[in-house]
This record gives sequence, structure tokens and C-alpha cells, in this order.
Amino acid sequence: MGILVSRRQFWVAMTITLALHAAILFVLSVQPLRSESVPSNQFVSVDFIDESSMEELEEQSFEEVIQSRLNEQVANLAANEGAERSGDRRSSASEMQGLSQSVEAELRAMEKAEFERLASEQKEFDLAGVPNDGANDDIRTLTEWDKRYDGQVTVSYILEGRMHRTLPVPGYKCQVAGTVSIVIKVSNDGRVSSAKIFDVTVFDALGQPKLESEADNCIARAALESARASIFDAAVVETTEGRLNYRFLAQK
Repeated sequence: MGILVSRRQFWVAMTITLALHAAILFVLSVQPLRSESVPSNQFVSVDFIDESSMEELEEQSFEEVIQSRLNEQVANLAANEGAERSGDRRSSASEMQGLSQSVEAELRAMEKAEFERLASEQKEFDLAGVPNDGANDDIRTLTEWDKRYDGQVTVSYILEGRMHRTLPVPGYKCQVAGTVSIVIKVSNDGRVSSAKIFDVTVFDALGQPKLESEADNCIARAALESARASIFDAAVVETTEGRLNYRFLAQK
């Protein structure tokens, strides 16, 4: 009795499937024909049953047949999704390469714009008021800047219990020679927390010493900037007071 019920359910399912297919074919047949074929991705899935497999299908229950069809559809969907993900990975790699090239181009443009800005400002670099000798007005690279503004300077310091780690030599463009003494306070981490001009001596064209104020002195500004950037060894004490001494030779 159970076998007859299973066969009856199977044939009912087959009848419904064939009826649906017939209805779809009828709708397609009554549509008007077009003069040109239009490519389309739409399709109708039609299942064909081989007579040789009828006996095997008859032995299966209605639920088993439906489950088998569902498993095939799931496998096809998984395969399609894997192919789409592979294409997405290729697209992502191409996008990353394009982004890298775009960033590199922007950095080059920023570098060029910065040098153009510095050139338009006559390369003052915090040395406002420094006489312009008219040499090498067109500075395009940092290497050219270093060659122009590195002068002959000696640096010495007095700081009890501390050794220097970084002792910058001032880069400057001054047409005078002289000495600058700066009083500094160094914190326990080794950085300069305070720097003040203690004494400035400049020499005129005849080599005679001449006192000038800090605001009007080129070498004083250069020494003060270098002193603030100096770094010494760390120590347990909170603050150590000392002195930095700079000796400048005139630029020619």
C-alpha cells in the first residue's frame, strides 16, 4: 500500500511539472516575433527524465526526489558564487595597484608644490632679515639648500653630568663672524626645556668686536634655533642648567 502511495505522489508531481512547462512554452509561442534577435540572459530550466532511470525514480520517495533536485541547485549556486569571488579578488588587486600609483603621483606633486612655495617666499626659512647675496636663487632640492647654508661653525657646551646625544650645527647665511653663548635648561628626559641668549659678540669688516641686539643679529637666531633642538643624556635630576657656545665664521 505504501508503494502505491509513493508512486501516486510521484506521478502527481510529474503531471504538475509537465503542466507548468507546457504553460511556459505556450506563453513563449504566442509572443510576437522580432526582426532582430536580442541577446538575453534569461532561461527556462527544463528537466528531462530518461526512461532507463524510471525504475530508479519509482523506488525513491517523493521527498527524496525533491531533495536531490535541491542539492543540485545548491551546488550550482555555490560554484557560481566561487567564480564571482575569484573575479572580485582580481578586481581588488587591480584597484590597489591603481591606488598606489595615484598616491605616489600625489606625493610627487606635493613635493614639487612645496619647493615652488619656498622659492616664491625667497627661501627665508625663519631667517627673515638675512641679507640676500644673490647667489643660487633657484633652489630645487634639499641638497642644494644644505650646500648653500651650511657654514663653518664650532659648538661646545658646559653641562655637568650630561653628555650630548644630538648637537645640531646651525645652518645659516650670515655675512658676519662672531660668537654666541646661550644658557640652557635640560629636563630629565634630555631635551632642552629653556634656551636664552646670554652673550653675543660680532665682528665688523675690520675684525673689531661689535655688540648687537638679538633681534637684529643673524648668528644669534641661528644659534638659538640649534640650541633648542639639542638633546642630551637623560638623568634622574629634573633640570640641569648649562651653557652652549657657538663660534661662527663669516659667509663669503
